[in-house]
Amino acid sequence: IETMCQGALEFSQCAGNGGYDRALLKEVVHHLSDGDLSSAYDGILSQLNPGGLVLTCTRPHEVEYPFFDAARDVWRGQQKPSEHFVALLESVGFRDVKCEVEEYPASVELDWWLDMVSKRFWSTFAAFSDEELAAGIEEIRAKYSQELTDGKNISFPERMVFITARK
Repeated sequence: IETMCQGALEFSQCAGNGGYDRALLKEVVHHLSDGDLSSAYDGILSQLNPGGLVLTCTRPHEVEYPFFDAARDVWRGQQKPSEHFVALLESVGFRDVKCEVEEYPASVELDWWLDMVSKRFWSTFAAFSDEELAAGIEEIRAKYSQELTDGKNISFPERMVFITARK
């Protein structure tokens, strides 16, 4: 196994990679334009060995994270539905494209979650001004303080989307 740390588009266009059996794109596809993602998938397809597999890990378009309303809107704008990625994979020639969603319960301390939001732990929060983010954090606090478990934790379903495709 050889780990290569490159951007998806850079890696996919690098002819020196030779053939490989597996490729992983983890939580990156929403950062690429459709054109760049199509090029990345096409480049990966051309370098995969016959029968090779690409695994795209991403998150759903609709989530139940403790977001403020404006952040939820940004999420929906950035995170396309999984069907979109399936169609892109098929359009460049991948076959046997399958999509599965795994769900598990998540529980975190509300204060810890709010601290992560304040530090813009996801790109979802990057474009908000400090004032907008502070107002959003107060919106989250007001909304979710009534739903605390154990007096301090918020619970929500975490979902991951796994899309596999073969050459």
